[in-house]
Amino acid sequence: MSVTRTAAQLATTLAELHDLGWAHGAITPDHLVVVADGSIVWCSLRRAVPIGAVDAPAAAADVDALVLVIESLLPTSDVAWERLVDWARSSLRPRPDAKRSATGR
Repeated sequence: MSVTRTAAQLATTLAELHDLGWAHGAITPDHLVVVADGSIVWCSLRRAVPIGAVDAPAAAADVDALVLVIESLLPTSDVAWERLVDWARSSLRPRPDAKRSATGR
């Protein structure tokens, strides 16, 4: 799997988690597992927290941590990498219209 596809998969998965109202809380390369089909699975969700008005910083911290994980995959001089970092920082922040659970989170 290319670095670009890996980064896109990680970003998409994180966005989906945030849309469900949860922040991972412990995004590091050690919490990623490559499974038999080549896809990547997040693990170690024990630090996950519901995103609410009080926990919005947890979602922002997830995005910052994801950027660091992706950064470890590419040299920082890569132009595509710079675009990806800009996109991740601007696009993966929690959206106010994101779906929340039945508890309102």
